Amino acid sequence: MAAPVLLVVLRLVQGFAAGGEFGSAASFLAESAPRRRRGFGVSWLEVGSLLGFLAGSFVFLLLSTGLDDGQLTSWGWRVPFLVAAPLGVIGFIIRNKIEDTPEYRALEASDALPRRPVRELFRTNKKQMFQAAGLMTAMHVPFYTVLTYLVTYETDDLGHSADTAALLSTVISLLGLVLVPVFGALSDRVGRKPVFVGATAALFVLSTPAFLLMRTGLAGTWIAGLLLGVILAAILGTYAVWSAEIFPTRTRQSGLSIAYNLTAALFAGTVPYLMTVLISATGSTPVPGPYLMLVAAGGLVAALSLRETAGSTLLRPEDVSEATPEQ
Repeated sequence: MAAPVLLVVLRLVQGFAAGGEFGSAASFLAESAPRRRRGFGVSWLEVGSLLGFLAGSFVFLLLSTGLDDGQLTSWGWRVPFLVAAPLGVIGFIIRNKIEDTPEYRALEASDALPRRPVRELFRTNKKQMFQAAGLMTAMHVPFYTVLTYLVTYETDDLGHSADTAALLSTVISLLGLVLVPVFGALSDRVGRKPVFVGATAALFVLSTPAFLLMRTGLAGTWIAGLLLGVILAAILGTYAVWSAEIFPTRTRQSGLSIAYNLTAALFAGTVPYLMTVLISATGSTPVPGPYLMLVAAGGLVAALSLRETAGSTLLRPEDVSEATPEQ
């Protein structure tokens, strides 16, 4: 029993650590990118996430095709962990050699670094944190629905083969690798709000028809899956940079990290379980569609409550003027 318990505990620690880095990564990219190309720069954060999904899928594909079931369960499952270990070391070295951003150094030079950033966040930026949480929820649920749950949905509820389902997931991820930076760059030209509102509106209108289309056969499943993939790419290309821009520099990292991890814990990881329960309880296989509609509506409310921030200055006068010895 010790082996699976330790494995799960270590995986949870790894997940908490990776999730905790989101605020740092998004803040770093937003504060380091050129102001007029910030959307394009921050969008590469999600390109990295998609590359991780693809790498995991590729390693699993190699193992499942090269090993039989006995080899896979006895020792093959350890291979991905051994492959990932050097990557962790490389990431640690890079993380410790990265210099602070100009905005952070400006706060440091002005002796304006907050001593209690989380306390300041809840005192002055609660509204922005809830708005960011709305944007992030509208990302988390489609992300895990399309890239994770859809494989199970295709095999268990639509009767497609596991290989076919995995192939569609891979193609959607590859599509995202191409389109996420495109939508990030588009948000630099036309604004965050038009791209994000357009994507969440499309998700609201098309999610249920997409899951109904999947029931018509394999071709319908592919058309619907690719359509949802394009919508997801538009959301991924804009949500992180917009979330970063609505916070002042003093609380940006704390606000992004808390909003991201709370919404991930509440809405992302629960997607497969919740979808399975809802389909079992209702007997309706298109039920993920209405759930995506609900999430899209929440994202629309959050987006419409926000001002346009494309091209804005991240270091604001209040970042320095609000500094006090107590903070």
